[in-house]
Amino acid sequence: VLEWLTKKKRLKTYFQRLIIFRLAVCCGLRRKEIQCLNIGDVVLTGDYPAIHVRPSATKASRQDGKRRGRYVPLYWDQGTLDDIAEWMEFRQSDLFPQADLSQPVVCCVVNGRLGSTIGGRLAASTLSQRWQEIIKPLGPDRIRQTTLHSGRHTWISNALHAGRSLV
Repeated sequence: VLEWLTKKKRLKTYFQRLIIFRLAVCCGLRRKEIQCLNIGDVVLTGDYPAIHVRPSATKASRQDGKRRGRYVPLYWDQGTLDDIAEWMEFRQSDLFPQADLSQPVVCCVVNGRLGSTIGGRLAASTLSQRWQEIIKPLGPDRIRQTTLHSGRHTWISNALHAGRSLV
């Protein structure tokens, strides 16, 4: 999928799709977590760059019903770190001075620029539609079987295979 996305660089929504893919498959974020992720939640400095998933965006625990925030490491995968850093630079560039820390990471993109609602959050349905476009190279059967949440399972499998601790 990454190779296919790279070939689609000419598309105006290429970068948005790449970031959605990276956040789902390489960071294990759920759809709501991607949707609620703010620029201030992405920490790219220091020895351990990470994404802070705020409790308000997480799923409640089954045991006590409480929501817990967590940190998702970005230093495990240099390609993901580089792509997210480039996107964050784009979001915070001089072209978009409105991009403050409370603006969403994944936002509306129209004609290669931020949409008319500058920094507007994507709707959950739009994220799902983008996901369907992203996984096109997997074929029609896999598109029907694969949801955005499948990226989370892929991330966990890859992390365990690489010997990482999910704790």
